[in-house]
Amino acid sequence: MASLAVMRPRKLLRVPTIASGWRGAPTTMAVLLIIVLASVVSACHQDLRVQWVEGGYARFREHGFSMKCAMSYECKVVYAGFPHREGSGATLLGPVVDDLSRVGRGGHVGIRNFPGPALVVWRASDGKERHGRIDIGAIFKDEVQRHRVPLTDVAGIQGTPVILLVVDDRTIRVYMKTWVRLKRPVNDGNPYSDFREDVTLAFEKTYR
Repeated sequence: MASLAVMRPRKLLRVPTIASGWRGAPTTMAVLLIIVLASVVSACHQDLRVQWVEGGYARFREHGFSMKCAMSYECKVVYAGFPHREGSGATLLGPVVDDLSRVGRGGHVGIRNFPGPALVVWRASDGKERHGRIDIGAIFKDEVQRHRVPLTDVAGIQGTPVILLVVDDRTIRVYMKTWVRLKRPVNDGNPYSDFREDVTLAFEKTYR
């Protein structure tokens, strides 16, 4: 009678799992974690990084857009295919606020430079309908963020700018709102006051 051969168990390949805590491949796990973390940090840093040009300003590749209507019955603006409207047409809107940094916080964001002109239709205080075609790309063709903060106080520029179009009776003005990081807080008791929403006039035209 033939004897039965003794079957030796085969050596199983250990596969690292979460339960095993990657005991079988600590080096591999460490390398993968470093790669992932480096990618995340690099992406975040890329979004907030300041690209300085001559004079201490920063370039931008995309922007936000918002509009404000004042001393008019109604205003309609189409920019980057997105409509903006303010005013009912029945009541004359009030004057422009003094602090424009508070205006334009709920507009259209993430617009690549530059989709085309802003088309404006409005009725000013005299009730007459007017039409305007504002070439945003031509106004900001240098793609440089504008601000009026003294360069000795600037620590950097954060984020992307907002282009603010203001219709004020018969006049259209275009501003750029830039978030400027300061080297020191504005208020000594508030360490988080080291920034400024600076609004700079870039274009103005009055219509007859």
